[in-house]
Amino acid sequence: MRRWMLLPLLLLQGTQGWLPAQEARDVQAGGMSIIGQCEVMERRVTAQWEVLEKLLSDWISKEQPDLPVEWAGLSAGLENLRRESDLKNSATGGDLAKEMTDLRRRIADLNAKLASVPEETRRDAAAKVRQVEGRIGALEKAVQSLATVCGSTRTKLDALKDTFEVNIQLEGAAKARETLRQKVGDLIVEIRRKRGDAVGAMAGVPAPVPAGRESVVTKEKPFLNSLGLEFIPLPGKPGVLMSRTETRVRDFDAFVRDTGYEATEGAYTLEKGGWKQVGGSWMNPGFPKRAAQTGDHPVVCVSWEDARAFCEWLSRQEGRRYRLPTDAEWSAAVGGQEYPWKGAFPPPPRAGNYAGIEANTGAFKAGRYEVIGDYDDGAERTAPVGSYAPNPFGFHDLGGNVWEWCEDWFQLSMNDPEVQKVLRDSGADERDPHQYRVLRGGSWFSFSEISLRSGCRARGRPDSRGGANGFRIVLETGSGP
Repeated sequence: MRRWMLLPLLLLQGTQGWLPAQEARDVQAGGMSIIGQCEVMERRVTAQWEVLEKLLSDWISKEQPDLPVEWAGLSAGLENLRRESDLKNSATGGDLAKEMTDLRRRIADLNAKLASVPEETRRDAAAKVRQVEGRIGALEKAVQSLATVCGSTRTKLDALKDTFEVNIQLEGAAKARETLRQKVGDLIVEIRRKRGDAVGAMAGVPAPVPAGRESVVTKEKPFLNSLGLEFIPLPGKPGVLMSRTETRVRDFDAFVRDTGYEATEGAYTLEKGGWKQVGGSWMNPGFPKRAAQTGDHPVVCVSWEDARAFCEWLSRQEGRRYRLPTDAEWSAAVGGQEYPWKGAFPPPPRAGNYAGIEANTGAFKAGRYEVIGDYDDGAERTAPVGSYAPNPFGFHDLGGNVWEWCEDWFQLSMNDPEVQKVLRDSGADERDPHQYRVLRGGSWFSFSEISLRSGCRARGRPDSRGGANGFRIVLETGSGP
């Protein structure tokens, strides 16, 4: 591959992480393992909520249900779901209850390991344990809520059955049946609301701003979309909200699952010997196992075209207009200072996820890539979105983690003269301004001072996919229902 094609990956990127004591590494690895188990279980719990709704929806869709049989089937189905999610008695509970018991045991073991971690290396390990505890707590509440709703729904259905039998005598069978359908429909709406609360809690998101109220959101009260992404105002850019964070693996996964979109070919991932196309993709970007991505990490190995397709899908889903930010909008979000952090180069401790000593492992180490002195941000490759403090406007990771695609075509003149010289030396020119799209912000692979400047623009072909490139999105206000 030509040198200039690798510029966003090699010249302008950075990484995160550090090599703490073995005990701390063990705790963090254990935490990641538990988070992986939580993610699997979260999907199962979400599916069980959907089964609950389907039980009632299937019944209400039948024109002439055999009521005695249907009541018995509904009652048995609800009891099975309740028992599956009964956390009060794991001996009689189903698989969900037993898995929660296993998660409680694993977090207790992890806390015991944390106690043996030396004080000077405990900070990040303790943060990981707290993250895992929060994840398990939200999951436990969602499971218990499912059990509670199954029990209460069964009780309400029993009451509706008694009322239905009375109404047959008072109103006749046809009218009584229609009233019953309406009441069951109300139950379904209630279940959907509680399911949304439970799934939102598992994703760690706050209560949503009502639909259509995007124009009155603030940094303190963000707009929450259907994926759980938070959007806040862009300073000086009325009519546009930007996501606080980069688009996550879980968000892109929802898009792919719903549409069958193919985004797994041709990605460049960091391998021994450099950036290569060896079958990596957004699902597996080739990171070391201990740095493996979870649903909360920023999606990588996605092209500008992939990001654009994601925005179009989400726009259709919600009836709002989502898109990539323009270069000017991205500049407004990062602010006018020279670097994404306050002060000079190099970045202060944990300013963001750049190429620090923590990244010097595996293929990165084998390639003898540079790092930022003794900088250490605690993340070997990508970090979960929002892991570092937001900037004054409320946005996370505008410096580091992943390079972010912008809407604009790249032009060399977008950069200041010093950056232009570096780009020209790598092969960039102005002969065809419609070959490349803009990338902003640096990544976990970025180490050079120039690449970490707030105003630095890198470039990438619209169809190129790389293990350090991702995106965040904006929402146009007034575009919703």
